[in-house]
Amino acid sequence: MAPPVGPYTPLVRAGDFLIASGQLGLGDAGLVDGGVAGQLRQAIGNLAALLESAGASLSDVVKTTVFLVDMDDYAVMNDVYCDGFGDHLAELAGGGGPATRRRRRDRGLEPRPGLKSVRLWGEAGWCGNLPPCSEPS
Repeated sequence: MAPPVGPYTPLVRAGDFLIASGQLGLGDAGLVDGGVAGQLRQAIGNLAALLESAGASLSDVVKTTVFLVDMDDYAVMNDVYCDGFGDHLAELAGGGGPATRRRRRDRGLEPRPGLKSVRLWGEAGWCGNLPPCSEPS
């Protein structure tokens, strides 16, 4: 996983949540090949590595936001997203049936210099080694 490209913390804990900064399709050697599909696969892998470093996993993710430069890439993005998150799919990707606990928001971005094709943000609800999560009242 590539180091952060700016002066920010890649992952922070806020109570029972882990909040990940925006993940790009950057590997150790820079931007990966493969367009939106390759970049999103890498971004999901980067998110998974961040979560694993804190003892969590992709199955703990409760909300994601995917930013696309070109909304024509939506179908490709959706396929890669569903593959990357496995059985814990986004509600939007489901074929009927009960909604899962993850929510995904998709946004288009205006192209600008240095902006990659896709960016993924994730928030994980996680109790892990923390004291027990409080029950909702």
